[in-house]
Amino acid sequence: MKKRDKFACLLLSLLVAVVLASQNTVRADELATGSYPGQITVAAFVTVPPGKEKEFIAIFVKFAQDTRGEPGCVNFDVHQNSKISNRFFVYENFKDEAAFDQHVKSTHAQSFIQFVNTSGAVLQFEPWTMLSERRPLRL
Repeated sequence: MKKRDKFACLLLSLLVAVVLASQNTVRADELATGSYPGQITVAAFVTVPPGKEKEFIAIFVKFAQDTRGEPGCVNFDVHQNSKISNRFFVYENFKDEAAFDQHVKSTHAQSFIQFVNTSGAVLQFEPWTMLSERRPLRL
């Protein structure tokens, strides 16, 4: 990875931390210690029909923004496969099961699920419980 790309990644990480902190989704002390007893992690994989990647990304950007605004959302990160452009991975963390349940019931989550169901996309997800503490944010 080029120095410029590493710097851009570091800058983006810093920006995300600042935005999350400003939205009160994560308190500064929680960012420092990284500890949430009972935290729920969701690993989700979405495969969209070929040719629908741009439409999916546009909808997912809004969905991610809305989800990150939820008080129980720790993080919500969307990744696109570097070799298979219609394959996506989402790494989500919620403070606890109640926060995740609230997320699933939210209007934006229901709208996204409806989009997935009508677009021909395939969504698979697994809930996980975090056993270790999150690594503290390093700046």
